[in-house]
Amino acid sequence: MIPAPHPLDEAARLAALRRLGVLDTPAEPGFDELVAAAAAVCGTPMALVSLVDEERQWFKARVGLTAEQTPRDLAFCAHAILGPDVLEVRDATADARFADNPLVTGDPGIQFYAGAPIQLADGSRVGTLCVIDRVPRALDAHQRAVLQQLSRAASAALELRRDARHHAEQSAELRAERDYLSSVIESTGVGTWRWNIATGATRFNERWAEILGYALYELEPTTVETWTQLVHPTDLQRADERLRRHFDGLDERFECELRARHRRGHWVWIRTVGRVLTRTATGQPEWMFGTHVDCTHEVEGREALQRARQRLELALEGGNLAVWEYDVRGNYLSWERRIFQLYGLPEDATDLSYDEWLTLVHPDDRARVAHEVSEVVEGRKPYDIKFRIVRPDGCVRYMRSAARASLNSMGRVVALLGTTWDMTDVFELGSELERQHELMHVTLQSIGEAVITTDPFGLITWLNPVAERLTGWRSAEANGRLLEDVVQLVSEESGLPLQNLLGSCLDPVAPSELKGPVALVSRTGRRLAVEETGAPLRDAEGQVLGAVLVLRDVSEQRRLSREMSHRAKHDALTDLVNRQEFELRLARVLEQSKVHGTLHTVLYLDLDQFKLVNDACGHAVGDELLKQLAQMFRTLVRSRDTLARMGGDEFGMILEQCSSSQALRVAQQIYERMDAFRFEHDGRRFRIGASIGLVQVNTDSGDLAAVIKAADAACYAAKEAGRNRVHVWNEGDRAIRERSGDMAWATRITQALDDDRFVLYVQPILPLGGSTESGGWNGEALVRMLNSDGSLAPPGAFLPAAERFGLAPRLDQWVVRESIRWLSEGERAEQVASLHVNLSACSLADTNFCDALLTELADLAPRLCAKLCFEITETVAIANLTEVASFVNGLRELGACVALDDFGAGASHFGYLKSLKVDIIKVDGQFIKGMLQDPVDDVSVRGFLEVARVLGVRTVAEFVDSEAVLERVRELGFDFAQGYFLGRPEPMADLAAAVA
Repeated sequence: MIPAPHPLDEAARLAALRRLGVLDTPAEPGFDELVAAAAAVCGTPMALVSLVDEERQWFKARVGLTAEQTPRDLAFCAHAILGPDVLEVRDATADARFADNPLVTGDPGIQFYAGAPIQLADGSRVGTLCVIDRVPRALDAHQRAVLQQLSRAASAALELRRDARHHAEQSAELRAERDYLSSVIESTGVGTWRWNIATGATRFNERWAEILGYALYELEPTTVETWTQLVHPTDLQRADERLRRHFDGLDERFECELRARHRRGHWVWIRTVGRVLTRTATGQPEWMFGTHVDCTHEVEGREALQRARQRLELALEGGNLAVWEYDVRGNYLSWERRIFQLYGLPEDATDLSYDEWLTLVHPDDRARVAHEVSEVVEGRKPYDIKFRIVRPDGCVRYMRSAARASLNSMGRVVALLGTTWDMTDVFELGSELERQHELMHVTLQSIGEAVITTDPFGLITWLNPVAERLTGWRSAEANGRLLEDVVQLVSEESGLPLQNLLGSCLDPVAPSELKGPVALVSRTGRRLAVEETGAPLRDAEGQVLGAVLVLRDVSEQRRLSREMSHRAKHDALTDLVNRQEFELRLARVLEQSKVHGTLHTVLYLDLDQFKLVNDACGHAVGDELLKQLAQMFRTLVRSRDTLARMGGDEFGMILEQCSSSQALRVAQQIYERMDAFRFEHDGRRFRIGASIGLVQVNTDSGDLAAVIKAADAACYAAKEAGRNRVHVWNEGDRAIRERSGDMAWATRITQALDDDRFVLYVQPILPLGGSTESGGWNGEALVRMLNSDGSLAPPGAFLPAAERFGLAPRLDQWVVRESIRWLSEGERAEQVASLHVNLSACSLADTNFCDALLTELADLAPRLCAKLCFEITETVAIANLTEVASFVNGLRELGACVALDDFGAGASHFGYLKSLKVDIIKVDGQFIKGMLQDPVDDVSVRGFLEVARVLGVRTVAEFVDSEAVLERVRELGFDFAQGYFLGRPEPMADLAAAVA
């Protein structure tokens, strides 16, 4: 037997066989079909797919043979793989190579063998497809060709199997690698993205969305716009520029830090890194892969580090720090250049020895500094020394020096490395702060407010003297006590204590649990009205050091405020409730009646014969009478009832929870007391009565105006019925119906206004000065009403009704507009010095009227506005001083004049003129008419003129009805006079031509 030699490419052949990965694998149908086909075509009982490795031949497929392998030395196939052609052994017993082969001489008794080599694509022959027979034979040409074709099919099947296995292994490896990379990416918190540049399609992982506060499904479907819409516009432009550089091959990869909008609205810094993975056939970028990392903290850290570095550099430069080194053994100093500047030495000076440096230290500090340095060198203390130096120019500077010691192996100090800086400014600032602190302390000791300071826990640290006086605690006693124990603030209204006083100081904008004014309860129980202000005390970093509480004693202000509030609701003369407060209370009880069905009664009183006292004794005496009557009325009503002075000689009462019958008894008591009452003055006795209107307030009552109107009507009916009696109001009352006749004037006035049936008359006002030049014509506009039949209605008939029923503002508005129209015609404004226009009490009380008039005058030419003089009566001005004064100021600011009419009739003193600035005073005609017969009137008039001269205002004498009166007013020094003697009212239309 002759064994087959190894092929020349044995190593490469075996490597190719191993790469097939087929050895010792189970049978496969494809290879079994190949050997079955070979056996059938060649007519042999046995066929094999035999693979030859180092030591054996192994059968991947076999037919007619049970053995799985044989040693390579015995293998016919080892000979067949030596060449590319079919090896055919027709009679093995006659072939020297195989005659004594155990496979020939023994089982399976091979006599015939034909094997076609299985040659791979790289040329390696790894085995054969062979057919075997136990008897000698030969293959024909067809059988040989088929055998070769089948061997090539076996070769292709082996390579296809290898490639499939390799592909599967690669796929598995790729999947494993992908899973590994995914797990790595997920564990690092990195967001990933893939972008098809051509289509804009994108793929993101969940972490990519989480970085921006989203779940990925909330952003789907995703495109590149999903990303660009989230990026800060400024950063997006920069990112585009870097992308272009990467696409153009200028940068190996794309990398950029940019801001993206988080779902919650803030910006997140993202570091995105990516690379183009594939390009199109034309070289254009196709797919790109990249990552996103949240680098917000890193960016903020870099920015903080940069800021810290800048601050450090600024601190070193601004602090003028200098570095030095001291060699202890060599006893010399090595200085940085800046330290020469600190010491005032030339920068090119040589380094100094330790002893030379000591000479620069201030003589008073030198011994101490030398001692401290020696202690440092001996290791007994760290180096931190403050001292003064004296520069060569004699300037003294304060220095501080700190150093770290270098030790040798024995632990001894051999060198010092330190810094020195100039502390002169700090020292001087500290001195100034001490001075300011002392000044502030003295200031806080001296101010009029109580100042209390606490620590952050609410423990008192200091009280100034005012705080000691208000609280009753000495500062030393209060120190360390809780703020609430020393400062007890309560509500003035309820007496409830103020809670969380410290919290209110630390957070001034927090709402307080107390509403309204606050009082301080001192240690002794004394209660003071205070205003409190609290604020936190903070250091330079904003940390709370404590709180400061400032208390201001406002007891007097609160008293004055209560007094002002009382005055606003009460009549100044009688101290009874005034009309405004009366109406507020009546509205309240009216509401109670409608909601709860309760009964109340209103009494409306008008004094009888009061004018007689006023005229006979003067207004001061009349005021005293009103005060006495008010005191008497107080004794007749309960504390829960309301007693008010409604104005003039009218009073009102609200009897709560009181029926008509009960109220009648009260009214009876009133007029019985009035009947018995006598008022005495200067030996004269006066009998005063009262007409009383009674109105029941119940669920059927109308509104507030209706109730007051009914009470007024009932009172009037009582007066008409004979005075000093009570009249109970009811809907069907005949007296009330008669009263309604007077009310009909309201309808007539309204109709006349609608029909434009009012005309203006004017009465001249003549100047009394030495010169006849008055600057033009002066007069007063007086309104008259035309009846439907063309006759004139006297002003005394319709003007009171207009006042009573609230029509005066509308009528006054008509008068003002007609007056302005008349002044605006032609050149009349040049001929008129002033035109006086009366304003009623109702108009002055109507804010809408006042505002409208000021607006109209503001739009009027200044030259026309200056021709208007508005007259208001003194009694109206006093009754509503604050509002009237404000309105008067508005008129005068627009250039109009203001005259105070009926001066002297409405007040017992003239202090109100300090607040009410007028241009003209028109003295009440009653004084003018009576001054020739009554010395009191004459003295009064002279007093009025003296008041006018002091105020610097012009004067007009009214009711000048005779030559004698005219001469007297001229003699007294009046500026103007008005009255029937000088001229009666004439139609404005008739006067127009004369004035023009």
